[in-house]
Amino acid sequence: MQKMKNILETVSDYYNNHISSEKLYNENLNAGGKIRGKNGELVENMIKNILKELCLLNNVSSFKITGKKDDSIRVFSKNGHIDVSTDVHFYINEKPIFFIECKTYLDKCYFDRANSDFKQLKVQHSDVNCVIVSLENGIALNAENYFMDQGNTDNLFYLVDGKRTSKKPIWGKGFYKPINEDKLFNLISYFDNIIKQYM
Repeated sequence: MQKMKNILETVSDYYNNHISSEKLYNENLNAGGKIRGKNGELVENMIKNILKELCLLNNVSSFKITGKKDDSIRVFSKNGHIDVSTDVHFYINEKPIFFIECKTYLDKCYFDRANSDFKQLKVQHSDVNCVIVSLENGIALNAENYFMDQGNTDNLFYLVDGKRTSKKPIWGKGFYKPINEDKLFNLISYFDNIIKQYM
């Protein structure tokens, strides 16, 4: 349990040390998009760090972490194909265990895209765990339920409290939101329980 808490503290500290400041960008140069991209990478790195640390904790040596930049998965239909990927792909012994989308905030459009990608990926890998991890919740509950009911997304985690509002970005001065450590611990435990099944 203490080692799990150590992972939590490390990841929480990483978030606090890397959450973007509005001072880094000129507001006239697409600052919101740049910060959103940087914070999306922040979530990706948090997830990769969690998975690496859990593999070390569980003595899993034959794991691989990739993602959309270097690991598209080709899905075929009768007459064609598309290449599909998510932000983080996690394998043990070359078997895909998790496909994970990482978001600064999750809204209807982002969920729709992730859900569609998960649907295609499950054609090739029906038993893979498809997960969305988002800092903020920006989607209406009825829309969230709609996508979850389709069965393509296996789990969804929000790591900070409250609904997202564009007028109060979490990287902005006075609007910072800390990681909810209970939610982060639930995410770490979820990954850990599944990884243990492949030891």
